[in-house]
Amino acid sequence: MSERVIVAVIDDDEDIRQALAAMFTSNGYGVECFVSAEEFLGRIQTRAISVIVSDLQMAGLSGLELSRELRARGVDTPMLLITAFASDAVRLRAKRLGVRVVLEKPFDPATLLRGVAAAAG
Repeated sequence: MSERVIVAVIDDDEDIRQALAAMFTSNGYGVECFVSAEEFLGRIQTRAISVIVSDLQMAGLSGLELSRELRARGVDTPMLLITAFASDAVRLRAKRLGVRVVLEKPFDPATLLRGVAAAAG
């Protein structure tokens, strides 16, 4: 995987951020970590992000709200959501907002890696 593919990891849980960053780095991806959707939105213009992996439930903006805001700004970076609260309704809302994949925690890391690889093209 080319180092030019940068994955943004957005999660308010530090352990999850670190684990995902380590997994992506060990698989050849560049990684940028953000503690919140708001932090990501405040810094996105200066980043060359290829794929976004975000938690659904976070303090402040949720992953779905982040997706809505990105689309409103004309940002079409592929997005994957991870959540302990997956449901058909959440998956439908996410799909309507352009989210590529919704993975329920706990998830198979290989499934997430395949989703990121597919989103990165």
